[in-house]
Parts: sequence; C-alpha cells; structure tokens
Amino acid sequence: MHNYVHKVLEVYYVQLRPSGFTLIELIAVIVILGVVSALAVPRFFSFAEDAQAAHVARVLTALKAGEQLVQAQFYAAGSPGQGVNANQTLTIDGIPVRFRNGQIRTTLNSAHVPTVPQNRNAAYTRLFFYFCRVRQRI
Repeated sequence: MHNYVHKVLEVYYVQLRPSGFTLIELIAVIVILGVVSALAVPRFFSFAEDAQAAHVARVLTALKAGEQLVQAQFYAAGSPGQGVNANQTLTIDGIPVRFRNGQIRTTLNSAHVPTVPQNRNAAYTRLFFYFCRVRQRI
C-alpha cells in the first residue's frame, strides 16, 4: 500500500507542477527584447541615411565629371576669348556653354536658383537640377 500511495502522490504532484513561464521569466525576456531593439533600430535608420549620402556622392561625382569634360573641351578649343573679364560661349555637342575666365558660368534667378538654359537636353544642367532635388530631401 505504501508504494501505491507513493505513486498516487507522485502523479498528483506531477500534475500540479506549473507548466509555463513565471512572471519574472517573461519580464526578463521583454527587457532583453527592448535592449536589442534599442540597439538595432538606430542602425536600421542609419542605413537609410547612408544610402542617401552615397546617392548624393554619386550625383556629385557625375557633376564633377561633366564639369571637367566641359572645361577640357573649352581648353581644347584654345580657350577662346580668355582674358581678365572675358565672357565667352563655346558650343559643345550643340549646347551653348557660357564661360567667364575659364570657369563655367551659371545664371541665378532672384531665389538664387540656377535658371534652365534654352536647350533642356543639356546633361550637365539636368544632373545639376537632379542634385538640387536630392539635396533638398536630405
């Protein structure tokens, strides 16, 4: 009989044993998740900022390459009209490009925004305005 009572008590205690998580275990998991998310979320947002910065850097590189190409063609044409206050226009690929003292000249409107030239197919101008739009988003 002793064995029988012992087995009954053993089955009874096995059934009463808590099955689940304690409140402390749940709180510990929530705290750990909070710490991990606090560390991960700022890194996620920095990826977006890094992508924007890389995009702007690519646009700037294209702008610089376009400017260097135009200036190289200006000097290859013999620097026409080079002087102290010389203003000159050189047609490159059918696009009139204005220079002042060897530098590309732009015209600004009253809001200090470069105006669009007559020929809107100018790759340099389109890249510049694209850069301005990208820069405003940052």
